[in-house]
Amino acid sequence: MSLNSSNKQSEVEFLENRLRNLEKRLENDSVNIDDDVKKGNLKSLRQNVNNMNEPVWFAEKLHEPGVIGLTGFSMATVLLGFLKVGYWEVESNPLLAFWGFFVGGAMQVQAGIYEHKCGNPFSAWAFTLFGWNWMATGLSLLLPALDLIAHAGEKAEAMKAVWMMCFVLCLFIISFRVSKYHVPMLFFVLMIFVAEVIGFYVSGDSKPWEIVGGVSAIISGYMALVLALAIVMHQYWGRTIIPWFPFDYQKENAKRQSSHANADKNM
Repeated sequence: MSLNSSNKQSEVEFLENRLRNLEKRLENDSVNIDDDVKKGNLKSLRQNVNNMNEPVWFAEKLHEPGVIGLTGFSMATVLLGFLKVGYWEVESNPLLAFWGFFVGGAMQVQAGIYEHKCGNPFSAWAFTLFGWNWMATGLSLLLPALDLIAHAGEKAEAMKAVWMMCFVLCLFIISFRVSKYHVPMLFFVLMIFVAEVIGFYVSGDSKPWEIVGGVSAIISGYMALVLALAIVMHQYWGRTIIPWFPFDYQKENAKRQSSHANADKNM
């Protein structure tokens, strides 16, 4: 997120410099253009600067909204994992419903909205859908327990698991360009839904696959919490305490340009 923020800041500085230069030129009597054109150019450029400033304000003010989403994902997913491995009984579903709706759902949706404001499509995409999925899961557990609606049934749950598996697979592929830490974390998230799909469609006994999915949920939840801790510690310590190996595209582009330059010299 800091990379996007710095890019936005540089774009704003570029537009502000253009605005100042244009104002100086238009104030100069030697520049002979109509007043309407002057006003139109200045108005358009000022509007561009104002539009660019809004996402930068969010990026600077919010710093890392992904910490909120990672924490919500971690807390709800670890709770689900312990339920799947049999640590809690099914009667604990109301607790999971409330916890999933507010902690896993509302926190991630909030983080996804702010990540979108900061210009991070990957985090916004992940947190928003995971958040709404958790809110829907919480309601699907709570409302049947209150005898307000009937249970969705295994076919509906299996279809939801298939679609979530496809979505997480997309995130897993993109994670190879995000950071080396996201790759194993999203792999275990993917295994949650893969195990659920296998339990529904392939295996006759779904209990072993529930345990596999539960263990994967616990691992991915703890990894998300460690990632959130790493981001917060990096902000307050000013250096990397817990490495999470983000890909720095600026360094990659600099290395690529340097290699091209060296190749041109050798030719």
